[in-house]
Amino acid sequence: MEEKEKFTEELEQEVEKALDEILSGAKKRELTEEETESYALLEPVEEDETLQKELEELIGEILTIEWEIIPEIAEEAYNKCRKLRSSHLDPTTLKLLDFLERVLEEVRSPEKVEARHLELIKKAGDILYRYKFENLPAEEVLEELEVLSQEEEVIREETKEEEPELELELELEPEKPSAEAEPVMEKEKEETPSPISPPSAPGFEEKFFEQLLRTYERIVAVEELLKEGLFKGSRKLLLKARKEIEDFLGENYQEELREREKRIQEFLRQQEKKVVEVPPLEKVLWCQTLSQELFIPLDEVAFTGEIKDYWRRSLSEGIFPLKLLKGGSFWRRWFGKIGPKLQGELAQKSEKELANLVFKTNKPLTSETQLVLLWKEGKGLALLVNEYKIESVDSRMEWLPAEPPFIGKTIKEGSEIFLFSVTHT
Repeated sequence: MEEKEKFTEELEQEVEKALDEILSGAKKRELTEEETESYALLEPVEEDETLQKELEELIGEILTIEWEIIPEIAEEAYNKCRKLRSSHLDPTTLKLLDFLERVLEEVRSPEKVEARHLELIKKAGDILYRYKFENLPAEEVLEELEVLSQEEEVIREETKEEEPELELELELEPEKPSAEAEPVMEKEKEETPSPISPPSAPGFEEKFFEQLLRTYERIVAVEELLKEGLFKGSRKLLLKARKEIEDFLGENYQEELREREKRIQEFLRQQEKKVVEVPPLEKVLWCQTLSQELFIPLDEVAFTGEIKDYWRRSLSEGIFPLKLLKGGSFWRRWFGKIGPKLQGELAQKSEKELANLVFKTNKPLTSETQLVLLWKEGKGLALLVNEYKIESVDSRMEWLPAEPPFIGKTIKEGSEIFLFSVTHT
């Protein structure tokens, strides 16, 4: 038994010695990408802190990207992908970056932007995040990436097929300018001077006139599309018009156009920063006047009701004596009460005080049908409206500056609504 064990041990030693000699004489070589991926237990290459930080920034940009700013963010993210791909990264990360770079390159041109591209970019960014920071297995990453690649191919094919329809061309033949129309054009050009002077070339005036007509057509079309809530179609139409104007003006005006573009973008950014702080609001009275929609703090509303025939004479003169709330009959004019019909601070006053109060109206009565009485901190107003109702206010609602007497304005369901307080009149 002992001799058998000794023989086995000597045999193992001889095998190990032979293997050492074979391996020591073998040539060393780098593994190919395919060979590397075949090793399921191979650990990803460790990145340094700088690479990790750059990956975090890239993922942050991708996951927070919004439709309106795809071209701007896409350019930055695209450049970061290219830079990272030249770094020492594992094959799976490189495949993800290759995919992102390919899609981001497609959306660098605004006219090629599709909402579906945004979904692909965000999905790829999410996979990259889970792989690098949540230890998603490389096999699952490659499976999900294959699905995304198939989706990208479908989008590319469908876009090719739909391209003629998505241009939303208005194939209207512009009329030739008549002799009577020419002086009008000259007058308009004098009244609206522009730093850009169109080049003088044979036939340029006719082409310029055609371009104005086509641009006008698109503006009308965009307005109609926006009324229907078709924002994607509107954006495509605007981008096409913008590109046509750029091509029409030529290379000499590209620098001027980019400068104007920057000025407009900066102006809009400044407008976005001008957010107005308003008092905390939970409930408001929404009112529709002849020309505007208003929000009024509910604690300022003292009375609401339909306009009575016997109020019309006073309201047409721009006033509303509070004693009219007593009633229209002889008995009520003498013995009716005002206080029970009121609410808020105004309801706390005595009948004698109330009977002597006369409210000014926001305008003389015309076709309005409803009356809203406002009272706060000793200030009152009779507001003439066509509709009103109580609404809740979203605390996340953003308020922008507005001209006095309004505190601010906001957008709700596509409508501009002004916040009004009688204390600010």
